[in-house]
Amino acid sequence: MESFVRDLAESYKKMSHLKEALTRSWARLNLSHQCSGSNATGDTILHVAARLGEAKVVSAISHINASNGGDVIDVTNINGDTALHLACEHGHEAVTEGLLKHGAAMEKVNSVGFTPLQIAAIKLQHGCAEILLRCGADHKVITSESGETVLHLACRGAWIKYEELKEALTELLNQSDSVAEAHKMENGAFCAAQEETLHTKESQLHHEVFPFLRLLLDAFKKNPEMVVREDDIQTSPGTLMHYFVCLNYLEGVNLLLKVPLCSYSQHHEVKPQKNGVPRHQQMRYHFET
Repeated sequence: MESFVRDLAESYKKMSHLKEALTRSWARLNLSHQCSGSNATGDTILHVAARLGEAKVVSAISHINASNGGDVIDVTNINGDTALHLACEHGHEAVTEGLLKHGAAMEKVNSVGFTPLQIAAIKLQHGCAEILLRCGADHKVITSESGETVLHLACRGAWIKYEELKEALTELLNQSDSVAEAHKMENGAFCAAQEETLHTKESQLHHEVFPFLRLLLDAFKKNPEMVVREDDIQTSPGTLMHYFVCLNYLEGVNLLLKVPLCSYSQHHEVKPQKNGVPRHQQMRYHFET
């Protein structure tokens, strides 16, 4: 089905009205038909188009669906994902907007209990999250299993990426002798170069993540009780303050210190579940926030 959707998208470049082409050429096609077979995902054509980011195909299918009184927009695959979930997961903003214009459900949860906004948060898809928030998606939703807010999920997504960067550097430095020799460099110079590369990638990650965290913080302004919440994941940093310190997000730390309700000025040293306060995290990761 994926090749079918790609061919369909390619056809658009040759046809001025894809909707008419679809109606004429695939009039009898059941748009809600799902993939079958041993490796089936349960995706409909709309799912595939959304995942690939083919906005014009999504728009055409949505128009046909609406005109025929269909219900394909919110059909779910075997993972409980709608087309909107997949668009948000892969960061396809035009598809996200198109689906919402055709009435896609913003609060539908998939098999792991995530709404499209929560998917966008943990995948760090800033643009899709901004569109959802503008359209009224519920930013106060909390995951049932882990007790995470949307902000926690975005922090976890950033934390995962940060840890991956550190692990990649550690693995490289553990092989520094052989790798440095292959690059015809002194070991010390090679290690320094790799650490500089890590700092560059960290800066790029910060540039990607911090504006997104600020967007979500702005959404939480009227719900200060949400920003002092601690998640239920024993291996996570814990509260948003802990996450922000670990991520070296100084602006976020300063904003949290101004939270009026359950002020962090009173509670930022309290960490009952995981026995670590933000200052400890700060020292552990050598940050100066």
